[in-house]
Amino acid sequence: MKKLLLSLMLFGLISNAQANEFFTPKEHCIGYKATKSMFFMNVDILAKGCDPKIILEESPDKSKFRVRVEHEFLKVDSGMQKRDEHMAEILEIPARGMIAFQSEWLSRNWLLKAKQKENITISGQIIGGKIKQDALFQLSLTQSEAGWIMAGKALASLDSYRLSIPTIGPFGIIADVHQDFELLVHLLLENNQDLASLLQ
Repeated sequence: MKKLLLSLMLFGLISNAQANEFFTPKEHCIGYKATKSMFFMNVDILAKGCDPKIILEESPDKSKFRVRVEHEFLKVDSGMQKRDEHMAEILEIPARGMIAFQSEWLSRNWLLKAKQKENITISGQIIGGKIKQDALFQLSLTQSEAGWIMAGKALASLDSYRLSIPTIGPFGIIADVHQDFELLVHLLLENNQDLASLLQ
C-alpha cells in the first residue's frame, strides 16, 4: 500500500509539471486537462493530440470566414488507452471518428485586429459524436520562430456537456472525476496557408 501511495504521489507531481509545460513551442496540438480524486488526492489527467487539421471556410462574398479544427478522437492520447476508448464510448464517437471545434463567422480582418491585442476570444461549437456544445476560447496570438501561434483554453464542465463519468475506472480503481475541465489548443497557423495569409 505504501508503495502504491508513493507512486500515486509521484504521478501527481509529474502531472502538475506536465500541465505547466504541456505544449512545446513548435507543437501543433489540441488537448484537454481534467482532474480526478483518488486515494485522498487530486490527480491531473492530461491528453494531447498533435497535427490537427485546420480547415478555413469563406463566406460566398469573401467578407467573412470561419475555422474548423478537427482531430481523430482516439488519437488524443491521455496515456491510458482504455480510458481513451471508454471516453469515445461515452461520447458515442465511432472508431476513427473526429472531434472538432468550429468557430463562429469572423470578419476577414479579425486576425489583423487580433495581432494588436494581448488576449482574444473566439466562440463556436465543439462537435463530435453526441456532442454539439457551445465553447468560448480565451486565446493569445504570438509570433515565434515557428510562426504565428494561437494558444489558450476554454473552460467546460461535465454538466454543460451532459456527461456522466463512472467512478469505477480501469482495474476497478475508484476515481471521482471533477466537474470542471479545460479544452486546450496550441495551433501553428502556418499549417493552413490560407489562414496564415489573413495575418498579412
